[in-house]
Amino acid sequence: MGSAGSAAQGPTLAGDALRAVRHRGGHVQIIAAAAGSGKTEVVSQRVADLLADDVAPDAAEGSVRSRSDPGWSNRS
Repeated sequence: MGSAGSAAQGPTLAGDALRAVRHRGGHVQIIAAAAGSGKTEVVSQRVADLLADDVAPDAAEGSVRSRSDPGWSNRS
């Protein structure tokens, strides 16, 4: 398995963030977290971890959106 949180990859993740990075067998969706909470770090480390596990690059995709994105909508 990849090495989420090694010195070369960035900060060490724990708890739910580490579980999201290491999850296999389906998609992971990270929803509504505060600015600076690490959402982008989790997504980037997940993609790196998938690639380290020899997942095909076209199967390892990450996406981050914010309210400033034109297609974002608040459907509460």
